[in-house]
Amino acid sequence: MIYRQNGKKWTLPDAVEFEGRYDVAYPRFSFVVLGFRKPKKGEHYLSGAIPHAYIAPNDLSTEYLVVQRKEKLVLRQVWVPEKNAKLNGEQIIYS
Repeated sequence: MIYRQNGKKWTLPDAVEFEGRYDVAYPRFSFVVLGFRKPKKGEHYLSGAIPHAYIAPNDLSTEYLVVQRKEKLVLRQVWVPEKNAKLNGEQIIYS
């Protein structure tokens, strides 16, 4: 995604990791950019070479891209065991 404002341009990923307590270790969410401005306490803002969304601990004096979480991305990992693998001492049988 490319976001432009006031002559500035950012190339942003479709989803970023959000700071906070969620149900997975590294939650990635799609987001909406609210603007390039000074974040207010409790708002999420993007920062870093690999952008992450952080929560402003108080009203910040530096401008950042302020974002709002849109929806959770479900990233699934599939584990495929090796041939003749065992799980808890039991042979895994492919079906």
